[in-house]
Amino acid sequence: MEDKLHHGVGVLFENEEQDQYFVQRKDKDYPIEKYRNGLSFFGGKVEEGEVLIDALRRELTEEIVASKVLDRLNYQLIGHFLIEGDRPYFFDLFCCKLDNETFQSLSNSQILEGEGTIKSKAELVNEDWIWNLDQVIGRYFEL
Repeated sequence: MEDKLHHGVGVLFENEEQDQYFVQRKDKDYPIEKYRNGLSFFGGKVEEGEVLIDALRRELTEEIVASKVLDRLNYQLIGHFLIEGDRPYFFDLFCCKLDNETFQSLSNSQILEGEGTIKSKAELVNEDWIWNLDQVIGRYFEL
């Protein structure tokens, strides 16, 4: 019997000009030491039978204290990726383009896991990502 691959979901928040992006940075409490201080998308695991957008919304409420902002956002599915590495897995990336006021409001929200950070495209493609998610950000900017 084949092992079932892990399935993750995440979102990339963008400002109006699409020159600033809000992502998550793992902190010193992240359980896997080599990924501490690495970048990640806000999101997490898709549970068995869970609809992608529902998984994303659930994960966001677990990571960001901004329910009034999060509830009214529109998320666009960008792609379904097979992440290569020691432990391959599937990852679905959503994008959420925000007006600048909402972007600033969200980026000032309390983050419950790690911290939120605003990055440029150049910073995103040159920083260390956890779980080989650099593969996703690289492909995102190729689209």
